[in-house]
Amino acid sequence: MIKVMRLLGYFGEESMRSILDHYILKRWTLEARKREAVDVDGFVGPSAASENDAGKGIAMRYRETTAMLNQLATNMSMADEKDYNKWMGVLKKLCNEANKALSKTITSEDSKYIH
Repeated sequence: MIKVMRLLGYFGEESMRSILDHYILKRWTLEARKREAVDVDGFVGPSAASENDAGKGIAMRYRETTAMLNQLATNMSMADEKDYNKWMGVLKKLCNEANKALSKTITSEDSKYIH
């Protein structure tokens, strides 16, 4: 955008040699990788650069899980009503079983990431 504005003559030749710091968002910097990750739903987790026992950070596992579930949701939404209802039943059962099993393994430290 700045390049286009410069080409259109909005800035003088000497006025735009660099971008001022207050125009650069923190998430665009290298420092952003050191901070906690927050997604659009408000999920807060360690940055992708951090690791846990399984070798992947919570934010990375969250992204992988949501990507897979988004693909499933897309495919299910295009299915006919019979198939949709069948797979929705399977998904509900799987979610209930997974949540029960996983709730036993979540530590008090992990629970701060659950909203």
